[in-house]
Amino acid sequence: MLANEFRDTPLPAGRQGIKINSVTPGYTATDLNHFQGTQTVEEVVKAIIKYATMDNDIPSGKFLKDEGEIDW
Repeated sequence: MLANEFRDTPLPAGRQGIKINSVTPGYTATDLNHFQGTQTVEEVVKAIIKYATMDNDIPSGKFLKDEGEIDW
């Protein structure tokens, strides 16, 4: 909904449009699950950084995980 709301937001000349996505960390080993998750926090951060720093290769309004888009 937020991605849709900002879809036509005007930006200064030469600037790219705003892209809003959601990235799921998956089942991550943290104190919330007594470190039973299947991946480390460091692994999850790499996926989040990957999507946060992509140029225009990624569309807006998607639900993503490390392997790519998740249907929802």
